[in-house]
Amino acid sequence: TVAPGSANRIGFISEKAYTVPGQMLISKIKAFFDMNQPINAVVVTEGSKPVGLVMNIHLNVKLSQRYGFSLFINKPVSSMMDQNPMIVDSSETIEDVAAKAMQREPSRLYDHIIVVKNEVLHGIVSVRTILNFMVEEQRERTNILERYATKLEQEDAEKKEIISELKGSKKMLQLVIDAIPHAVFWKDCN
Repeated sequence: TVAPGSANRIGFISEKAYTVPGQMLISKIKAFFDMNQPINAVVVTEGSKPVGLVMNIHLNVKLSQRYGFSLFINKPVSSMMDQNPMIVDSSETIEDVAAKAMQREPSRLYDHIIVVKNEVLHGIVSVRTILNFMVEEQRERTNILERYATKLEQEDAEKKEIISELKGSKKMLQLVIDAIPHAVFWKDCN
């Protein structure tokens, strides 16, 4: 079960973060990314605290530069990690995190976001996951509003029909009363 209000918190959509120590060699991180293709990022940690982020795409760019591979392959990952990744608390709203992510410089716009709870690594989330979640939430809200609008239109049509029937009934009764030459007394049995 999901706690009320937790579905709009970033911790709700964060995924498991793969972690590595800062002293791990870049060659091992490169091999890890190559063998685990769907994984796009790893969090560099000291104990359970995140201290950096390595994105596969940024690592590949740096290593593909002239002499990059030979210069960096035996260095620790801490020498190439992003030392200032975006880190958010798991209780922040998805909308707030999305707004912060969109304010980053263009080259880092789609970098993963580290999610912490009480400063301890909770998970990781990609900007694409955030945006997809927000789009799906908006679709659900739109569907709900469309259902309510349809129901209101049906109720409005029913009310107009009832009002029209009452007006017709009133008109008929008025014609009957106007046509009778004697006084009429009407009493409801209840």
